[in-house]
Formats: sequence, C-alpha cells, structure tokens
Amino acid sequence: KRHEGLLTLLNYAALCYISIHFVRETYLMKKGMILVVYVGIMAAVCGILQPFGIDLSRWGSGGVPISFFGNQNYAGGYMAMVIFFGIGLLLETNYGKGQKILAGIGSLIIYACLIITKNRGGFLGFLIGLMIFLILNRAEIWKRRKITAIYGLMILLITVGLCLNEKTSPLPKLTGTIRIVQSQGKEKIEAAGTFANRIQIWNTTLHIIRDNPIFGIGPDALRMAATKYETLKFIHAEGGYNVLIDKAHNEMLDITATRGLVGLFVYLWVLVSFFIFVGRLWKGMKYPDKWLISAGIAAIFSYLIQNEVGFGVVPTSALFWILIGSIIGIGVKYIEGSSYTLKINPLLRLCLP
Repeated sequence: KRHEGLLTLLNYAALCYISIHFVRETYLMKKGMILVVYVGIMAAVCGILQPFGIDLSRWGSGGVPISFFGNQNYAGGYMAMVIFFGIGLLLETNYGKGQKILAGIGSLIIYACLIITKNRGGFLGFLIGLMIFLILNRAEIWKRRKITAIYGLMILLITVGLCLNEKTSPLPKLTGTIRIVQSQGKEKIEAAGTFANRIQIWNTTLHIIRDNPIFGIGPDALRMAATKYETLKFIHAEGGYNVLIDKAHNEMLDITATRGLVGLFVYLWVLVSFFIFVGRLWKGMKYPDKWLISAGIAAIFSYLIQNEVGFGVVPTSALFWILIGSIIGIGVKYIEGSSYTLKINPLLRLCLP
C-alpha cells in the first residue's frame, strides 16, 4: 500500500488551504521556489551520478537513477515540475545576476536528471508545460531572445550528449513503446513494454468503474478490487499472478474508480474553477510577477499531463496543491490591492477568508 487514502487527501486539501491564507505575496512564492530549486539540484545530482555507480542515497539504486525518491519515475516527475521554477527565476528581472546564473545552471542540471530517468510521462509533462510557459510569456521571451537562445542551445547539447551515452540515453525506452509484429501475413503496430502493461491496467480499471460508477470503491482501495477483474492478458502483461496493481496509471481513471463519478466531477470542478480564476487574473498582472506565476502554471500542467500515464506521489502531489493554493492566495491579495476587478468562482470562495 502507498497509504494515500482519505487522510492523505485531507492533508493535500489542508496544504492548499494553508497556502491560500499564508502565501499572499509573490516574494513568498519566490522564496519557496528558490528553496525547491536547491532541493531539486541536490536530488538531480544524486540521480545523475547513480548510473555511473556513485550512489549518495541509501536506497541501493543498483545503477538506476532513482535519486532520493526510490523510483526513477517519481524522480523524473518531480524534476519535470521543479525545472520551471529555475527557468522562471532565470528570466525574472528582480533576481541578482549571480542568482540568475545559479538558477539557470540548476535548471539545466535538473533537466539532465529528467532525461536520465527516462520517464516518458515526465518528459511529456515537461514539453507541455514548456509550451504553456512559452505561450504565456511569448512577448517578454522575445525581448530576452539572446538568453533564451543560449539556454535553448544548452538544452539541445545536454539532450544530444545524454542520448549518445548508452547509460543515460532514453531512446531505447522511447522506441520500445511500440513494436511492429506480423499478424495473418500483415504487419501491425501494437503497444510494447510497460506501455502494453498500462493498457491492460486501464482495461481492468474500466471494469471496476463500470461496476462502481457513482462513489467508486474508496480511496487507495484499487489493489484490493483489481484481483477480481484480472484477465489472462493482464496477468501476462504484468508478469504473473502475484503482481498486484494499486494505481490506475491514469489520474482520471484512478479518481473515477476510487472516488466515483462524484469525485471526478468535484476534481474537474476544482481544476476548471482554478484555471478560469488564473485566466482572469493573468490579464491584470504585470511583470516580473508573471514570471513566477507562469512557472507555477507550467509546473501544474506538467503534473497533470504526466499523471495521465502515471500517478502522483507525495513530493509531486503536495507541490501541486501548494502551487494551486499559492496562486489563489496571491491572486486574491493582488485583487485587493489594485483597481482590477475579478470575479471569483463560488467554489474558490469556500477557501477564502
């Protein structure tokens, strides 16, 4: 068990609520981002060294880049979120030159660790988050095109360099996602590796949802329910009868299976309300505050995307809810101190003082 039942969900809600009430200024969010980047750099260095036989953790990684997280996918998911804090601090105008250099180098180290973890979901989340970040800040990024070009070149060089090394290249895992097989004299494409496992897990989860559609089976109860729905394809894909799943590896399916359509509706309502709030807030905000807010938004998107082929764990999920709470808190404070009028969704009002 991962012990991510009702108590953990309540803790996430508490973190969000506390962040709304205590993070009311961008400088507080900035301090938090700096701290998280420092932690991310240390974790990234540990993960980068592990494939080369240098393990600074006590996990006994066996050459797998798990950093301090115990699993390479957890490490990659965390890096895919934290990297945007480094990028935001690099471009933020009120940050000292030496601190900007540290933020830039730190984010590159974090990116290198993300590549080395070979986490496909994390990298997909990073790409979508980066796209969101670039779209939101396109005009300001063009003004800083020199530093942006240098940073982009460094990203390219790191990517190529790591892909050329057998120990660090993610290409074999990426290309192993699908395979071409012969079926009745014709070639067809089918899922392979862990991606094939995911499809069987999703099928099993859909059967659970079909039988428990309204309220689900309860938080963190998927492992107990899944045994009833195992098929021969599932057993074959997972490698034996003794392998049990405890996560659907897709957040929407997992929420629906464990909390039902009611839980899914509430979760989607929270997200939609938040993004409507952020969209209206963005129109009234100014730089340099927008760099920090957009970095948080990019990290949130990265989390959401990677969880459609994986799942959140305490380091990433806690950070996700703290970010949501912090942005809401800053938004409310910003509105109170300006002439800008912003309508607040009734759901968000429940969390506000």
